[in-house]
Amino acid sequence: MSGHIYPRREFFLKINQSMRFFIILLIFISCSPAKPEYLQNVASFGRTTRQLSTAPGDLYQQISDFRHELRLVRASVLFNGDSVISTLNRLMIYKKSFEENVAVTYSACNIISTYAECLLSITDQRYVRANGIETADLGLKLNNVISGFSINKNAKLPKTVGSFLGMVVTEIGSARIEKLQKKYLKEFIDTGSVLINTISDYLVDVVGENLNLELPLLDQQFNDAMLQFYYNIEPYERKIEINHYDYLEKFNPLYLSMKERLENLHRLQQKTIIAMQNIKSAHAALQAAADGNTVSDSTEEMKKLYNSMMDVTAVMKKFKQDTTAFH
Repeated sequence: MSGHIYPRREFFLKINQSMRFFIILLIFISCSPAKPEYLQNVASFGRTTRQLSTAPGDLYQQISDFRHELRLVRASVLFNGDSVISTLNRLMIYKKSFEENVAVTYSACNIISTYAECLLSITDQRYVRANGIETADLGLKLNNVISGFSINKNAKLPKTVGSFLGMVVTEIGSARIEKLQKKYLKEFIDTGSVLINTISDYLVDVVGENLNLELPLLDQQFNDAMLQFYYNIEPYERKIEINHYDYLEKFNPLYLSMKERLENLHRLQQKTIIAMQNIKSAHAALQAAADGNTVSDSTEEMKKLYNSMMDVTAVMKKFKQDTTAFH
């Protein structure tokens, strides 16, 4: 009988050892760092989003500048001193009023930019070292930009979001990066989704809708300003006997250059809205990948996000190359 007991006992001992090994393996897997490809996607999101984040504010600034220049064109054919001065004074008031919208938009952009920088600080220590980033300062900055936005703007953000995310960034240190990634990265991205979703929706729905209303008005303002300019400048130049070669050398190139800028503003508006939507969907893919331990979907979304950045950058370069009389 004992001959039957020992093999059975040995069998159960082996089973117990296997179970212990399996449990230890599960614990090891659950505590292991995120997959390298996933971390690369998180860092890619941080880099690309950081570059894209200012696009709505840049677009609003370009519209503000263009609108102001159109008013200057109209004022240029006023030949009475009193009229010129009063018109220019009004232009300054209009410009300051419109740039309040620019400032509000940039404040929202700053939240996305700082959050993206925080993700980079968690996943890319080379970025931290290369840019001399102090994680404690970065955590405080994130908390401040979130608090400022929730106090002053229509889109509200929970105050606890900034406190938690700021704490995580402050906790991160190069010596403990892998340990803290295991502890915080998934929760950081889960919490960050509140930021990304709220701000992206604000930029698409509120700012985007404002721009949908603004650009047709800008089209009309362009047509009115240029018609008035041409209508008034020709008899004035004839009166003072100026050579009409100015049309070839100055006026017509000015018109064509500003017309091209207006068309590029429409392109930039379309590309910017798509980019903000892609930021939201790319972050959602990161969140899903963290939950499901998969990376394929997030990789595809990173590619879309990167392409959006290239599209926006290409249009913005056209503004920097502009050579109208006002630059």
